[in-house]
Amino acid sequence: MIFYRGITVEPIKANKIIEHIKTNGITGEEAVSYSVHDVKGNISTLLNNSNLNLEMTRPSRVIHTKDGLYREYIDSNNCVCCSSDINTARYYANIHNKSKINTKPLIIKFEMPISEVYIDGRDFLHYAFGKDDINKVLPILEDLYGSNIIDYYKRAITKKDIQYRAAIVDLVCQDESIITDHYNNDKCIKGRYNTEFKSAFMVKAPIPPNNIIEILQEEYLQPNTIAYSISDLYKLC
Repeated sequence: MIFYRGITVEPIKANKIIEHIKTNGITGEEAVSYSVHDVKGNISTLLNNSNLNLEMTRPSRVIHTKDGLYREYIDSNNCVCCSSDINTARYYANIHNKSKINTKPLIIKFEMPISEVYIDGRDFLHYAFGKDDINKVLPILEDLYGSNIIDYYKRAITKKDIQYRAAIVDLVCQDESIITDHYNNDKCIKGRYNTEFKSAFMVKAPIPPNNIIEILQEEYLQPNTIAYSISDLYKLC
């Protein structure tokens, strides 16, 4: 599967970062990375567990330090964000990730097998699963993520428990049939924090240098036509 990762760096450091990626691949240190606990081999069992909760899909422990407490995820993979759509990567590189210091957009095109891929559900999917109107929400989810998401949503809305619903979404994000359908989505979503994307994924890092196809320095951004947004979902429900 081909993906595009849009990052923004300091112009003075751009060439050094490009060479680092070509030599070492994507390590996750070039920009923000996230943790994902892999449950791909256990989705069916977890889905049928009436006591499903986040400790099953995101096991963690509380660590005590001199500066206070923080939560550490257990047995998780370091992952980086990307999209199957190049214009989504352009948006993140040219707009969303831009700061006063980081102004140089880089688009990294690379290849990874589906076994290393998860959907990033933070900016739309988790929010949608919090809504109960099946007649309004389900057609949107099916349009963006395919028909295999139907059973997950129907199960999720049988309970009001937020943890249960969030854990269901964690399973959705690892179902490879849904990953494939979302990969092929061509409708633009306006998500949390006004993010714009046609698809949102996390892939396991590091990504080997042999998987890097090319690194583009693109400032071009094609305007998006928004098909669905969180605000529309809120108005519907």
